[in-house]
Amino acid sequence: MTWRKIEILKCHGSSNDFVMVDERAAPLFAEAERARFSTLVCDRSGPLGADGVLFCLDASGFDGRMRMFNPDGSEAETCGNGLRCVGRLVLDSTGRQSVTIATMRGSNRIARAGELARNVPAFSASIGPISTAADALPIRAGTERVFAARLPQISDTLSFYAVAVPNPHLVAIVPEVVQAQLLEVGRRANVPSTLLPKRANVTFCSILGPQAIYTATYERGAGLTLSCGSGMASAALVARLSGACPGSAITVYNSGGMVLCDVAGDGEDISVQQTGNATVTFRAGLAVNLEEMRVSPEMRKAPEFDEAAAYEQLLHGIRTMLREKHRVTPLEAAGL
Repeated sequence: MTWRKIEILKCHGSSNDFVMVDERAAPLFAEAERARFSTLVCDRSGPLGADGVLFCLDASGFDGRMRMFNPDGSEAETCGNGLRCVGRLVLDSTGRQSVTIATMRGSNRIARAGELARNVPAFSASIGPISTAADALPIRAGTERVFAARLPQISDTLSFYAVAVPNPHLVAIVPEVVQAQLLEVGRRANVPSTLLPKRANVTFCSILGPQAIYTATYERGAGLTLSCGSGMASAALVARLSGACPGSAITVYNSGGMVLCDVAGDGEDISVQQTGNATVTFRAGLAVNLEEMRVSPEMRKAPEFDEAAAYEQLLHGIRTMLREKHRVTPLEAAGL
């Protein structure tokens, strides 16, 4: 029986929570072990639970490399909320104001951006590369792009916009986000098919005002989560391109909080800058046995307790505002 000790951070962006492992000094896992570790520590019935695992590695020519694994062990092309968390780790350890983090499909700049609310530091991340070409997802719908199109294979009633950021997203603008409907459509889009050979994230987007939206996402490999950074970026992009939110600055609310998205460009020359929190909730030393798929936290401490409490206060205010002003009932993420 082989046990090893792993130091982790538990962190979240808009309540999209992660286990983060810093491997910049040296790799801690063999390649085949990453999926097993992710499945083990993300399990909500275990001692930790998370929406994913962020591995921060050294990368020649960059300040770090992010690899993000889902609870089912699959690896995502990117993760918007995760980028801010990995970016913050590198920013805090280097004392710099901005860093560049490599991902599976490119690189992204993350910078300090003041405060999202009192005592809640904010970080800005470029999202992308972005494409609305059908082949970028890929999606086999018989057109060069999917823009306000019906996809009867996953829904008889909704129209979808397909966006790669670069992980694949289908966005539907809806009058109201209904959890049962999102679960049904999300599950259909997460069965590999001729239409979606690599599956896709599904985001429902409700327009709250001229420059404000509410989103919820069924994430590929994770299911329904309190928020999805790339899903919020995709929804903001769709809101802008569809004309629902004509300005470039869009406030995106979700069940886990909020981010600010600045959408620029059109056609295939599009960029999204996303600003939100990257909150550390605790550090832990884990004893891990990947052969027997067992994990035992050895110790915990909360160095950012005041910040975590400040975020919870912000989240309470957002949820109250959504209920009272917009009659939106924040969703309950499955298994949380």
